[in-house]
Amino acid sequence: MKPFQYTDISWVKTDENRNILNDYSYFMVNITVENTHQEAREKHLSHCSLYCIKNDNRISDEDGRELFGYDGSEVETQSFYAYPFAPGEKRDFNLVYYIKDETIADLKLATLIINPGGAHPISPDVRFIDLIEE
Repeated sequence: MKPFQYTDISWVKTDENRNILNDYSYFMVNITVENTHQEAREKHLSHCSLYCIKNDNRISDEDGRELFGYDGSEVETQSFYAYPFAPGEKRDFNLVYYIKDETIADLKLATLIINPGGAHPISPDVRFIDLIEE
């Protein structure tokens, strides 16, 4: 696995090589982010949330909603998840989420929600992308 930046999460136990030691797995999503504006903009990777829906149609309250890491640390930023983009610039990222193994075994649907406006308010540019569907 390519090295990636991440935040420490107390409930996910890893060794010095970032191998998970308890009942969680990495869930990685590859996305391409593009600045379609005529001026430089800062893009926030933390505006990408993963929702896991189990086979009983309940949303998992414990898994995936928050981005915990990503690859692509070539840019120095003040915020862990904010990146400056020049007009028209594109970059690929692997977003990293932690999901319980039992949720993966019972997963009906995983949806990535990208809200350029952040958590609130919901932006008219929000995107819902189904990643896994039974």
